Amino acid sequence: MSKSEQCRLLLQRSDPAVPKLMFVIDTGIALVFGYGLLGTGWLVLKTEDDIRAQARRYGRICLAGVTIAILLVSIWTPLMNDAVSKRWFSWPNILPALRRATRQAHH
Repeated sequence: MSKSEQCRLLLQRSDPAVPKLMFVIDTGIALVFGYGLLGTGWLVLKTEDDIRAQARRYGRICLAGVTIAILLVSIWTPLMNDAVSKRWFSWPNILPALRRATRQAHH
């Protein structure tokens, strides 16, 4: 049994509300970081000097938060839904992901 199958079984045996709650929490956190990123971007455009520098620092933090939330949902989704897993990782649907990965490895 693969790791993803073990993880899926563990999650399926847990309370059905747990995966949904985790998704809702992750989405809420991503929303907060997303609006923070929007606000810091606006501050970078409209301000100068110290405020702009501080907005850039906060913007990097917000960007990291949004990126982590996207990664969590992208990992979580195929683990929770067999149809999504089959669609994402079947032939030829996996080709764009493989092309992207090889392009990034060469740069």
